[in-house]
Amino acid sequence: MYYAGDSYECALWETVLRDLVILAGQPQYVDESTVTGRSIVRLELTHDTQILDLRSPHYRHLSPDGARHTRWQQLCVVPEADYAETHFAARELVAVAPLACGICWHSRQIQARTAYVFYSPPLDSSQFEALEVIPLEQPGGWDLVDKTLQTVGVRRIKAKALVAELVEELPPEDAEDG
Repeated sequence: MYYAGDSYECALWETVLRDLVILAGQPQYVDESTVTGRSIVRLELTHDTQILDLRSPHYRHLSPDGARHTRWQQLCVVPEADYAETHFAARELVAVAPLACGICWHSRQIQARTAYVFYSPPLDSSQFEALEVIPLEQPGGWDLVDKTLQTVGVRRIKAKALVAELVEELPPEDAEDG
């Protein structure tokens, strides 16, 4: 499968930033290992592709069965550890729309955005054209991470500042312990 978002913010929230717990005004530490080897890539499909729209209310035309709707919606919100539980619902969707090459839904990480999954097969990497590639571990990539965090009103804190902040929170050392 290929995962995508309708913006770099969506792509970052669905991947690199997905496990952050955001508290108003609290700076966030983003471990460098989460961006190492990753890039933001602006893509274009090389041909028209049918995508099932699982955003409300669009998916309702696929079936009158409310139980199916619930299963299909759960495809979009299940934690990674439970992906195996989505296989039945995914097979149902493929049966209902066999020409579909993917699905889209409201991102659960940043709900004003749309996340996508493209199936492989029928698609493969040759059916995507990379229009722009920004390595996340480079300054331009970190700039995108910082802008994305700003969308929820927080800033990124670097490792050295995080350590200093944590040290300040430690209780004072007792002279007798030394």
